[in-house]
Amino acid sequence: MPKLAFLLLNLILGVQIAFGQNFQYQAALPPVPASGFYKIALTPAVGAHLKTDFSDIRLYDTAHREVPYILEREKPVQTRKLFREYEVVQKTLMPGGNTTLILRNPSRSKINNISLLIKNTNVRKKASLSGSNDAQTWYGLEDQYFLHSLYSQAATARVNLLNFPLSDYEYYRLIINDSTSAPLNILSAGYYDTFSENGKYTAVPHVQFSQTDSADLKQTFIFFKTPVPVHADKLLFTITNPTYYVREATLYAGQFRKKRRRKTYKTSEPVATFRLQSDQENTFTLNNFKSDDFYLVINNQDNPPLQLKNIQFYFLNTYLVASLQKNHSYHLAFGNEEVFPPNYDLAYFKDSIPGNLPLITPTRLKPLATPNAPKTATIFTNSNIIWVAIILVIGLLGFMTYRMLQETSKKP
Repeated sequence: MPKLAFLLLNLILGVQIAFGQNFQYQAALPPVPASGFYKIALTPAVGAHLKTDFSDIRLYDTAHREVPYILEREKPVQTRKLFREYEVVQKTLMPGGNTTLILRNPSRSKINNISLLIKNTNVRKKASLSGSNDAQTWYGLEDQYFLHSLYSQAATARVNLLNFPLSDYEYYRLIINDSTSAPLNILSAGYYDTFSENGKYTAVPHVQFSQTDSADLKQTFIFFKTPVPVHADKLLFTITNPTYYVREATLYAGQFRKKRRRKTYKTSEPVATFRLQSDQENTFTLNNFKSDDFYLVINNQDNPPLQLKNIQFYFLNTYLVASLQKNHSYHLAFGNEEVFPPNYDLAYFKDSIPGNLPLITPTRLKPLATPNAPKTATIFTNSNIIWVAIILVIGLLGFMTYRMLQETSKKP
């Protein structure tokens, strides 16, 4: 009896797992010229059939073995730091005297710090800083720098920051007192430039729109038509007229909701709001947007309708990073609302994977099953039957446990 219960439970769970692995689409990968790690681009065509968390995609080899991967997405905006060196006009070393370092700031940009890359040392130094516009007449900026702990535990050199009042001199002179120890080995001097870099996007193709203006409602309705769901992260409006405008717009998407007794109905709900303005680029980010039934409403108030030349959706570039072998064929399988995100060991070794990986793009996307085809309920796919079976197994296990306890209590 216990064996029968466990066999039945394992059969039910196994059927559920197998049923959950039925993907609806497949895309082939081109052969790779050499074995190693590659970035596999997920195109908008692939993204159209993925969940917004990208959990329903798998990579398989020729033998249909699952290949681990790391999911990577471009960041919409990424802040980077770049070390830019100043021109060293003069560097003089006088043993027992001073080290003099003259740097040039050719653009005369406003700065309030200089970074020195110094070879590791454990000596203490005093220093002073002055500025000049002609490298002849010098004006004081700081006269009491105390340089110490000039070493790194992880590298053979360390960057040391010297702060001073905001200034825009073309030349800066640093004088380091070497009267008590040997000079410092200053490798370079410069500053860290912080800048923002936008992520890379790919335009979502085949999205058509039509415009309907309502004078009574004082609104413009934009209806979209697309052959597949649109999975997008950015939206760009191109407006040609009027010259000046400020309008509020709302993007609506169809949503399925359940009433009591599990009755399903469809409604349109707002998913994003925008302010369209003539004095800025009308580009807006979208958060987890995916839909095949959506429209836009623009509030015109008492103004003439906008003339929209184009509305373009963009998909944030997304990749799978995986190790592929030469002379092997691979394919992607995706599109399954029932599966959970995979759990691969490879995620723990992300920092060990080299950068600037070669990029490959999937081809020959094809459906494996008809997404909207009606499914015939069977004993293995009907959720009600499965739950009844699970409850029966739990009851059977509970009954057997009770019988075993009864028999144990009767023993002397």
